[in-house]
Amino acid sequence: MPNTYQITVEGVGTVSNFLNKVKVETNHTKDHNSRNKENKGTKRKVHTIITFLNYRKNSTNVTFWKVVNRKITYPTVRAHFWQDSGIKLDFPQAPLVDYGNADGPIWLPAELAKVIPG
Repeated sequence: MPNTYQITVEGVGTVSNFLNKVKVETNHTKDHNSRNKENKGTKRKVHTIITFLNYRKNSTNVTFWKVVNRKITYPTVRAHFWQDSGIKLDFPQAPLVDYGNADGPIWLPAELAKVIPG
């Protein structure tokens, strides 16, 4: 049985400080012009983590607004990745990381982020 660890409320700050400014790679966004067989038609992007989401918040209970067919909707992060990218999260209860900017947070499920060494 693999080791599992539960992050306490106090531990979230420690993890968040550790992840702050860590660079991660994603490749879940479709790229229809890609000829790169290694990433199977997805765009490779590098992001810098700003923060780690608060305790007990994850892709099943964090929502955001977006416009779909000229209407404002409020999907969960989990629903967004399923509806827009066809990605079914294996660990929907896992924490989210933020790689947003001054305009607001951009939440990414931790399982879709690959930490870049360095």
